Amino acid sequence: MGAVTIRTLRPAELAEFRAFCEAAWGKPHPLIHNPDLFDYYYRAPDGSLRFAVAADESGLLSVCGWLPASSRPDADLWLSFLVSKKGAPPALSLRLIEFIRSHTGCRTIGCNNIRPKTRALYEFFGFTVGEMTQYYRINDSISQYTICKITESANAPLETAGAAIRRLEGPAELAEFDFEGCDEDKPHKDRAYFQKRYFDNPWLRYQVYALDEGGKPAALLVLRLVGTKDAAALRVVDFLGSSERIPCFGPFLDRLMRQCGAQFADWYAFGVPDALMYRAGFLPRRKDSPNILPNYLEPPLMENVDFTLFTSDPEGYRMFKADGDQDRANLG
Repeated sequence: MGAVTIRTLRPAELAEFRAFCEAAWGKPHPLIHNPDLFDYYYRAPDGSLRFAVAADESGLLSVCGWLPASSRPDADLWLSFLVSKKGAPPALSLRLIEFIRSHTGCRTIGCNNIRPKTRALYEFFGFTVGEMTQYYRINDSISQYTICKITESANAPLETAGAAIRRLEGPAELAEFDFEGCDEDKPHKDRAYFQKRYFDNPWLRYQVYALDEGGKPAALLVLRLVGTKDAAALRVVDFLGSSERIPCFGPFLDRLMRQCGAQFADWYAFGVPDALMYRAGFLPRRKDSPNILPNYLEPPLMENVDFTLFTSDPEGYRMFKADGDQDRANLG
């Protein structure tokens, strides 16, 4: 291996880049090989590509993409699709991450759903590695569960206090929410990110709800109904606002789950106290739970799935299902 150069990916290299990714990953990947999905995630407004590459005279050795949570100069980032050529030094991954940090000036870096076998590598690099918890609530009015397996049928009690919750019908209504008031959140998500991710998504249809306090939205909740017309689950994929307001959504989510006939509701989260999720009516799925609450429902795959993550700054850091490149359209 000769001298290695670390730089950003050039648009003229896309064909070579995709061939490298297919060889290193072992098969085509929808994020990389579907041009529309690739552009949606990785092409910046100025046309540049949010990918760092390591290369020597033989060609590409390692690549890593990133996704900003806002348009601020020091935007918090999620890493996405880090892959290296077989035999490439593990240190190349760290060099790519450090290049992305320097190139973007980001405040924090995190990554959702890393391969568990890489855990030790990221810990060696100084990152905090953890797991998201799958919290769930069962629709106990269902007589026969077809997309999940319920052996232990139990729900956490709901707080009885009512809350004013309404659906935001369009992105213009995001102007009512104080995104700057969430500036200290890690990661900080701004209005532009929220609109693109949930209102302008060309493949998935999300529902965005606001908790109103004093006539203004004090917290935002994002969900979607996942599955088929005959069997579905209600999936919470994002939340913005103080975690203390999470219990306010509990009775609403329970009613909505029953109204739409969902067999269960789930909420993958990291950095939210179990006690707050319990007050919202959600139980944490234990590692040894006999219940199976599938993550993959399109089509259903009857197994529980755990998400391992890392972050450069765990203090106050939260992560939800849709963060990074997760909860996406798997277009071939």
